[in-house]
Amino acid sequence: MFPQFLISILVFIGLDYLWIGVVMKNFYLNALGPLARADATGFKPHVASMIAVYVALALLTTFFVVPAFRALGMNWQTIVIAFGFGVALYAFYEFTNYAILSAWPAKIIAIDIIWGGVLVALGTVISLFIKDFIF
Repeated sequence: MFPQFLISILVFIGLDYLWIGVVMKNFYLNALGPLARADATGFKPHVASMIAVYVALALLTTFFVVPAFRALGMNWQTIVIAFGFGVALYAFYEFTNYAILSAWPAKIIAIDIIWGGVLVALGTVISLFIKDFIF
């Protein structure tokens, strides 16, 4: 389990960096405005918090999503399970922010929730392939 956990951390960091830092960078910077930790060059996240996010995500997927893949195999059913897990996880985050933060932008809620599903499904598949290839 430990190699899967470590590989998952690295895969999630890479995928999320591509999404937030490259593909959707301007969207998030504009949508979040003064809420974003950023300067003129882009995002400047609180590193310890980011590490905590990816450790938590890797723990959740390693102990709750990967077992479904191991039990049922790599198929559409398990990919949908992973996607649903990510959607639920990100919906929890997004709707909590929207409920308690007066300036949380509604326009990022659906995008983030869908990205959560894609991130968990794609990240789990990639990390399983890497782990199985190496070990």
